[in-house]
Order: sequence, then C-alpha cells, then structure tokens
Amino acid sequence: MKLDSYFQKPGLNEESFSFKQRRKRMLLLSKLVGDKRCLRILDLGGTREFWIANGKFLPDGSISSVDLINQNFDLDSDQTETTFKIHSHIGDIRSFANLPNTNYDLVFSNSAIEHVGNLRDQLAVSEVVRKAGKYHFVQTPARRFPVEPHFHVPFFQFLPLWLKTFLHQRFGCGFMGREPRWLEARIACENTRLLSRRELEHLFPGSRIVPERVLGLVKSWMVTNLPDPVEQDQRGTTPS
Repeated sequence: MKLDSYFQKPGLNEESFSFKQRRKRMLLLSKLVGDKRCLRILDLGGTREFWIANGKFLPDGSISSVDLINQNFDLDSDQTETTFKIHSHIGDIRSFANLPNTNYDLVFSNSAIEHVGNLRDQLAVSEVVRKAGKYHFVQTPARRFPVEPHFHVPFFQFLPLWLKTFLHQRFGCGFMGREPRWLEARIACENTRLLSRRELEHLFPGSRIVPERVLGLVKSWMVTNLPDPVEQDQRGTTPS
C-alpha cells in the first residue's frame, strides 16, 4: 500500500486506498442486499458524488431512489446521470424533522456519525437510523486504529482537546487541512468523535457489527441488521 494513495481524498481517484475500502464496503452491502429490488434508500450525511462513484457496485435494479440528508451540498455539484433517482435535502441527521419520509427500505450512512458531536448526539443519529427504515447499514472508523482517518495523525483521537486544536491550527492535517481560527479548529476537533465497539453495541442494540481490517487491525466498523446470507443458508440446511 502506497502512502500517497492512503492520503488521497476518497471519490476522486479510483486507485486511492480510501476508494478501494469504500468499494469493499459496497460489495459487502451488495451481498447483503442480495435479490432485493427497488430499494428506497435514505443516506444520512451522504453526497451525490458518493452514489455516482459507488452505486454501481450494487446489483442492477436494487436501488429505486436515494434521499440524501446533509447540512452542506456546496461540493455536491456532479450531475452525472444514474440509473436511480437521487434527491438532496439540507438537514440535520440527528433529527427526523427534515426527513422527506420515515419508511425507507434501507438507511445508509458512511463516515458521518463520528462528525455530529458528543455521544448523546450520536445516540440521536442512531435513533434516526433505527426508526426511519426497515434495514440499516452504517460505517464508521474504528477508534483504536492507529492512524486517525480524518486528520491523518497517529493516535490523534487520544490526544487532549487543547493539543488537537493546536495541531489543527498550525498544520495541514489530512482531509481536515489547516484551520488557523482557534474556535473553528476547536469545534472541528470536538465534533470528530470516533466510536468504540462497545459504544456501537449500545447505540445499535441487536445489530451485527462487522469489522473492516487493514494489516490485521480493525480500521472501521460496519453496523447492520440486514440478514447474513451465509447464516441464512446454514440455518436452512440445519436439520430440524
């Protein structure tokens, strides 16, 4: 794995490490979706760019529409045609208030729940995820992975807030760049909170937590209640 590919922004280069990891997640989701068709998807914190780049990894005909909820669509200008409808809505993913619907087939979220604030805010997101659709598939970076995935500083997530703010003010840290304004730097650091497996178990009771590993270490967690086809096959062949 080349270091320059690791640090490239996902979605911009199909050879980048981040893009390849997203592709693996979508292929896993494809297996879990199976023969389900015409799914109405709610994406919390997503962008049109993401679905243009990654929707192709799901089975043809599996997606009917995708509703995106995000607070900022300034960078969401790609108008490439897709085989399914994509609708963008400005809103807070912690609240049901801005949802165009509350009866989706699948609630999806990729690297968003770690950006909403404290654990209480993350609980609010988990409630939207669990109540707005029949199934869910949520990905979030693992807290214990050595390299923090947003700032690209080793063990950045374990540093005290004042030190994280100091580094963010003075250095171009990963995707987050450099923020010279103290207040904005502090808010960015405070609102980037990686989750542990134990926290995810409490936020999503009853869901499976699937690890995504890099070099044997858990880089991300994927939380889902979609049926596992392997487990279903095993149950189907077990004598009664």
